[in-house]
Amino acid sequence: MGDGIERVTGKAPVAESRIEVDSALWNKLFYSLLALVTAWRLIYAAIAPLELAADEAYYWDWSRALDWCYYSKPPMVAWLIALSTRALGATELTVRLPAVVLGSVGMWALFLLARRLFGSRTAVWTVAAAAASPGSATLGLVMTTDAPLVCFWCLAQYGLWRAIENHEDNLFWWTLTAVFTGLGILSKPMMLAFPALAILFLFFAPRERKTLGMGRPAVFSLCSLWGLIPLLWWNARHGWVTLHHSRQHFEAAHGSILKFMGLPFEFIGSQLLVVSPLTFLLLAIAFVCCMRSRNEQDSRLRYLLVFSALPLAIFLVMSCRQRIIPNWPAVYYPAAMAVLAAWALGDAPCGNRMPNRRKLFKWGVVFGVALTLLAYALPFVAERLGPEGNKLVFLRKLRGWDELGGEVGAVLAGLPNKDKTFLIADGRQVVSELAFYTPGQPRVYDWNGKPGVVRSQYDIWPGPSDKTGWDALVVVRSGAAVSESLKAAFHSMDLYKEIRVRSELVGDRRYDVYWAHEMQLR
Repeated sequence: MGDGIERVTGKAPVAESRIEVDSALWNKLFYSLLALVTAWRLIYAAIAPLELAADEAYYWDWSRALDWCYYSKPPMVAWLIALSTRALGATELTVRLPAVVLGSVGMWALFLLARRLFGSRTAVWTVAAAAASPGSATLGLVMTTDAPLVCFWCLAQYGLWRAIENHEDNLFWWTLTAVFTGLGILSKPMMLAFPALAILFLFFAPRERKTLGMGRPAVFSLCSLWGLIPLLWWNARHGWVTLHHSRQHFEAAHGSILKFMGLPFEFIGSQLLVVSPLTFLLLAIAFVCCMRSRNEQDSRLRYLLVFSALPLAIFLVMSCRQRIIPNWPAVYYPAAMAVLAAWALGDAPCGNRMPNRRKLFKWGVVFGVALTLLAYALPFVAERLGPEGNKLVFLRKLRGWDELGGEVGAVLAGLPNKDKTFLIADGRQVVSELAFYTPGQPRVYDWNGKPGVVRSQYDIWPGPSDKTGWDALVVVRSGAAVSESLKAAFHSMDLYKEIRVRSELVGDRRYDVYWAHEMQLR
């Protein structure tokens, strides 16, 4: 067999030629599946009635001012968006194009890993289980920091196994793994867990422990941190704002005992929806069966469990004291799906305590596909439902920004001194969405009424200090007060127009547009 794994059917060994044929067929099936999923996601990204999410618009605005780091995240997401939009123009499709490509590369890396461990058949089912979930559908479409993170994590996971599988000093694969790990760190700080889990696996794996004495793992751990260098350099020059922002994610929740008791159930419930319910339940059973088997000779399972069951268990414990964002454990599910597929198809030495597991697993994939297709269909269904579709709050947040940007652009175009008028908005979501959807995609400023308080990247970038004597259009949600410091920055300010973004999906959003005259030098 191409991946070197011997299969046995019944009591007699399968002929090597038949194994190679089967492997080739499964390989072709995978690449057909990969092409189909990639094409579907590209088409969907082009036709779906979904405007940019708040984070997508925010990261796109970052991509217009490339840097080594940003307020809340490393720079990879901005770099990739810039690569796409500067080559093809700034549209919703080109902002999301990197997510589609990264998702496909991540599936390919997962296939290579699972094939190396268990063979082509299990690898195809691993990828199918991973792709058949609402979380994967989102990850392969919405361009956030998780898209490059999961892609580089899968590549690093494959590279690490290649580096250690033969207990040899494989410099090439150690180096490649360090490169992928560094790229992951430049995508999201969660990648820092990868070197720690790698060393943990090597320390507790009897056969692989001698690899520690070769020195490569220590060198790998240090070299893989190269991605921290630009982040630390940038933060040292900006008051360590990323560190302060990230620290807020680990603060304990406040509230009653009942609230704390409910947090773990909230975490589990969110993961049921992210993965799909049946697949998640089978995954929990597979973890228990594989860990109870205590097979000390199978490094493959131990490797996958260290990169899946262990960190997921840590998140479950963390959920007892704080709210866990549903996408945080995303990187641990690729290895988890390999465990699930190997257990369900009988390629993992986990005993035979559940005879119907193969059928249930395949039904779980089918159910996951149905749930994923339902998630893809929701935007189109919401449009057909009319007013009833307005109840889908998460979709409402992805609609109406194009209309708002068009209305603001029309107001701006009608001003007598439009060439000397700039835009100010309140809050990073409105600022970034206006920057993308206003005709001409102008720079939009977020006015900070509290100097010294950094709330977003907009507070780090220079303000409109070069606009002395200019007018401004100030866009705020109706009823929101305009800060006194903003009023004081202009000679005068008048309410110019109320904009209503009204549709069956968006509801009725109202914005007040003020015309501020002659910014004063201060």
